[in-house]
Amino acid sequence: MAMERCVQEMYDETAFEAMRAFRKPFITVHYYGFYVLIGFATVHILAVVVTELREGGNLISAMFSGKKVLSGPPADRTKAD
Repeated sequence: MAMERCVQEMYDETAFEAMRAFRKPFITVHYYGFYVLIGFATVHILAVVVTELREGGNLISAMFSGKKVLSGPPADRTKAD
């Protein structure tokens, strides 16, 4: 009981409500920003899958292995190479 009374004495309900009102727009932006970020990540992954299927490339495996099989000479290859 003594601890509960001490907390009530230190607690300013008006200041607490003002703090909650100040935080609300930031929390809302953070909340919706999370879902926008998830949406962008999903669209990005789908675009990579579609590109892999359409172009028949090996982009993803090249990212993991560091090696890519080319059908011809590289576009930036010079005669000195």
